[in-house]
Amino acid sequence: MIFIFIFAIYLFVTAVISKPEGRYAAASALIDNKLYFIGGQFQNGTISSELFYLDLSASFNVNTIASHRWSDPSPAPIASAWATATVGGDNKSRIFLIGGIMNPPTNDTVAYSFNTNIGNWSNITTSGGLNQKRKGSSLSYDPDSGYIYIFGGQSVSNSSKWFHEMIIFDSINFSWSNVTSSTAPSKRSGHTATLLKSGIIVFIGGWELNENSSIPRLTNMSQIWTYNTNSANWSFNNAKFTNDTIIGSRIYHSAVLASDGKIIIYGGSNGINNSKVLPDLAVLNVSSTQFQWSIPNIKSSNNTARSLVGHTAVIIDDYMILLFGNVTGRQPNVNDMIYLLNTKSYDWAASYQSNAPNNSTVLSLPAILCIIVGSIVLVFIIGFSIIWRYQKCSIKRTLLVGNNSQKVKTRSVLHDSDDDNSTRSEEQHHYFDLPSRNSSESQESHVTTFYDYQRQVFQQRQPIHYMMPIDGASYHQDQGNEGHVRVISYAQHDIEPQYVEYDTTSNHS
Repeated sequence: MIFIFIFAIYLFVTAVISKPEGRYAAASALIDNKLYFIGGQFQNGTISSELFYLDLSASFNVNTIASHRWSDPSPAPIASAWATATVGGDNKSRIFLIGGIMNPPTNDTVAYSFNTNIGNWSNITTSGGLNQKRKGSSLSYDPDSGYIYIFGGQSVSNSSKWFHEMIIFDSINFSWSNVTSSTAPSKRSGHTATLLKSGIIVFIGGWELNENSSIPRLTNMSQIWTYNTNSANWSFNNAKFTNDTIIGSRIYHSAVLASDGKIIIYGGSNGINNSKVLPDLAVLNVSSTQFQWSIPNIKSSNNTARSLVGHTAVIIDDYMILLFGNVTGRQPNVNDMIYLLNTKSYDWAASYQSNAPNNSTVLSLPAILCIIVGSIVLVFIIGFSIIWRYQKCSIKRTLLVGNNSQKVKTRSVLHDSDDDNSTRSEEQHHYFDLPSRNSSESQESHVTTFYDYQRQVFQQRQPIHYMMPIDGASYHQDQGNEGHVRVISYAQHDIEPQYVEYDTTSNHS
């Protein structure tokens, strides 16, 4: 039992203070201030099936993130990388994992659902919708309708096959529909999709593949395509650059919608040896008819994020949070750090102050260790106490009776009042014959152990084995009621008095 408790503490420590291993190409979804991560690829190329989340309802410091709460609810049924994920469902409590590279590759399931309320995974039927796994597609979720919009990507099993139809998944009724349009942009992969409050999805960057070409090219960052979810129409917007600023083309970057309605992109690579792109961070103003790019003036600090590709970015409480990914210019060189950008001041921050209504306090690492050590000590004390009491009770159950004459002299104590504490003693001498050492009679007799508590008697019959005379031991016997005697035995080795009630109506001679 103690081992099980210690093992449970070990699991608690691992879940609470162990920062997950760095990775890139992980899918992510934000639900109720919990940022979930699914899968991803490790430094050695292994694809993960892990599911875990970072609790953003509590404030934290990026330098002590290891002592923050990371939780591992339930691993995914498959390993995945370069997949997409989003929140959905009738009560927005489900995570939908769609496409990507999945292991084992023989698995035909394209989409999965994870219920965060009960912690279980289930397969999603994709007939009439997504018919094969895709890498590099984008995903947008409309919380008002429950629709998930999937666009583009390339086939995992056939890298030369690219897509440009819009697939819509109803996350409430679990139904699929395809929207094809002659005005849709060219096939593309590795881009981002950001849903505005107006219901318009903005697509930025990535690779594009024209109909008359088999070689993809980087999408010009001034060429912005949008999709109106209300009218199902595509539009093109030729974004301009502020002060002749150039925003480098990129793939596998991140894009988030800030509280002021602007889109902030970060990182990515140019697709050649995982090379870095410039600038790392840029802002797209989509409030005017013609979109406009700008590069904010960011103060450099010790908390400045590295150039990343295949990372995760979310916006919460005016902070853009960057996690995981691969450091550009080096392959592979996975990132295990967290970076915070204050989107109001455009400063890299060291700590995150949560505005969640139920802001919980995260214990420091020393406090957690003190609790663990104290728990272990307490368990050992309780265990020792249980063992000691058990051994003591075992000693008390041993009845030492008999002497050379095989008779015991007794004295009776009679109760004279309803008050259990009031008694009168009356000396009476009785002799009780015991089986002799050489007697052929069995050395075992049935006795009745009795406890008197508030005038209630609990009786339990159990066999007692006589132990032959011990030198120096004296024996006394109390008469409890008619036909019974109660033996009090004192042994020479400091054994406490033993109280056993004998049925003297049995024949012991």
